[in-house]
Amino acid sequence: MRALLTFWFTILCSGSLLAAPTTEINVECGNVVEGEFTKSIEEHKYRIKMSPGDSLQLAATPVGDYLAIGIFINGPSGMSVLKKRRGSSGTVSVKTKKLSGRGTYNIHIHNTYNRGPGYLGLYTLFVSCVLRDGTVTEAGG
Repeated sequence: MRALLTFWFTILCSGSLLAAPTTEINVECGNVVEGEFTKSIEEHKYRIKMSPGDSLQLAATPVGDYLAIGIFINGPSGMSVLKKRRGSSGTVSVKTKKLSGRGTYNIHIHNTYNRGPGYLGLYTLFVSCVLRDGTVTEAGG
């Protein structure tokens, strides 16, 4: 019973019925990563180490015309840094302001629309960064 209550409490607090992440991949500034959604409600988790004063820029580009993608980023403490939900297909781009905390940031990519089922398909994630000292690392560069 306690496990069931904990489950529903977690769902209610997160405001999401997303499935547990199916992948967890470490990425670095400059990476280009391909992912594929194989379920109608799915989330992929990427992890990147960042430092104070750095900023992160992400672009997720679906292959085809139907896949809608959402992105959210949590900081090292687990608190939300940025959320972007996309209601139709096309590239979703996000850029953080200068980050405050040192540590691992979790990038969540999902294929749901309005917390409901989404389309299956391939996407490419582009990870670019601007470091505190002004060094720019473009995805694929």
